[in-house]
Amino acid sequence: MSEQEPKYWLHRISHEWQVSYPLLEKGYLSIGWGEFGNKETLNNLKLNFDGVFFDEWGGITRSRFFLKNFIIGMKKGDIVVVPKYGCCEIYEITGEQVISTEELGNPDVKTPNGREIINEDNYLTVDGKRVDLGFYWKVEQKNDGISRDKLDRKLYAKTRYLGTNLDITNIKDVVDSSIQIESKINKENLVAIQEYIDKQRLEDLVYWYIKTIGADYVEMPKRDGQYSRWGNADIVAFFKSLGLTLVVQVNEDNHSNNDWVIRKIMEFKEYKLRNHETSIMWLISNLDEYPKACIALAEGVVKLIGKRDFVDMLLSVEFKSL
Repeated sequence: MSEQEPKYWLHRISHEWQVSYPLLEKGYLSIGWGEFGNKETLNNLKLNFDGVFFDEWGGITRSRFFLKNFIIGMKKGDIVVVPKYGCCEIYEITGEQVISTEELGNPDVKTPNGREIINEDNYLTVDGKRVDLGFYWKVEQKNDGISRDKLDRKLYAKTRYLGTNLDITNIKDVVDSSIQIESKINKENLVAIQEYIDKQRLEDLVYWYIKTIGADYVEMPKRDGQYSRWGNADIVAFFKSLGLTLVVQVNEDNHSNNDWVIRKIMEFKEYKLRNHETSIMWLISNLDEYPKACIALAEGVVKLIGKRDFVDMLLSVEFKSL
């Protein structure tokens, strides 16, 4: 293989995910080693990786190979498969060279719960705490996320590798073909389901989904006249075999106050489900993404499900009404 031909890589970004994921959305693929994240150390690593690593780290570790792949192995034009929960995304490296945190500057992104990510003294920080990321490649996404059940078996086998990165050039043809696979979440599905939602109540579709995934009993408190000053819920579902109660608010009005809806479903759980040991809460809406204040309020308490998420949920149970 000539030097001009691109290599293909598997690279995980689950380390410091609350920062690495927003950075990837911004177009930056990242790796750890935050203590090395300055331009001088990066240049020295390029010239004598093993020697500089030993001097800086005080020893040699097997994990250094992942950093070496990232700094020395990867090049502009290489293709990178990034495994995420339930799917894989494929990117092309577009940057001329790898950069350090010092060169990255302030990335102008926030964590999923709305915290500012700031570059201070060549470290990325969140609320004053240092983030262990040190190096970055500029990348461009080649496709939407491919559901793991759509992956070729050879690529799926590679995604089971638990190291940070891996040269997978030996299955380049599989990766190239995977780029052409339509994501489970694509424009056609979004439009078709949106048209269905416009014709039917979103609440009815959510009710159908919950029954389809195996709920033993489903109540619709509002429709049954069970309004309460102690919170509200559109759907309450019971899964006996799991010992689980699911509480759902469905917000079809994109312009209404989602913060208020979240508070009402929290109140419903507090006052109506005190005797239910295991219960979870969902807010499902037509939004493409939720406001930052809403995300912060719901964090760790209410699962926020937007339009794209709900499309994927419907397709996962082979929604046939399109």
